[in-house]
Amino acid sequence: MLKERFETELEELKKDIEFMQQNKNIMNEKNITNFLFSLEKHRFNLLDEVRISNSSKEDFKKIDSINSEYKVTYNKIFKIYIPEVLPKYKYIGNYTYKNILLNVANCTKNYKNLFKNKQVCIYIEVFDNKKKDNWDIDNKTIKPIVDGLVSSKVIEDDSISKMFYCVKGNYDKVPHTEVTIFDGKKFGKWIQKNIQK
Repeated sequence: MLKERFETELEELKKDIEFMQQNKNIMNEKNITNFLFSLEKHRFNLLDEVRISNSSKEDFKKIDSINSEYKVTYNKIFKIYIPEVLPKYKYIGNYTYKNILLNVANCTKNYKNLFKNKQVCIYIEVFDNKKKDNWDIDNKTIKPIVDGLVSSKVIEDDSISKMFYCVKGNYDKVPHTEVTIFDGKKFGKWIQKNIQK
């Protein structure tokens, strides 16, 4: 059974939605921005309650949520599936950032020290369902992914001696993000070899 906080979050979210609906004729950009920020906060808190509930259950069926869709595969190549699009740089302090960071850390924790004393290349592909093909990939922040990997100690830190990265944007009907981690030395040599051609 989910705790009282879950119900409180739903009540607060309901009030926020009702306020927006009752005042839709006088809403301005600031009101809408505040509502969206509040919505992210409620989403994060609700998912957090589910995560806490799932971690405390032993004999009960766990509750599926978006957090349940985070997946790691490791068969020579380390891959992470994130069922969300990365937030924009300007929203670095929001709850989407915190949610992705915590879930990346949680789903990769069994791979602690996998890249200890190694430099890695983190390749990130962001899939959005925007129809236009000219959205800006450089507006997305990779920080929650990197911070999650550092938190779970999959990589030692995000200094230049331990990691570098590249990011590509793509289209998919289902928005998500895919992360692949390579041995940085091998990837660096491949880049140097192909640049010199």
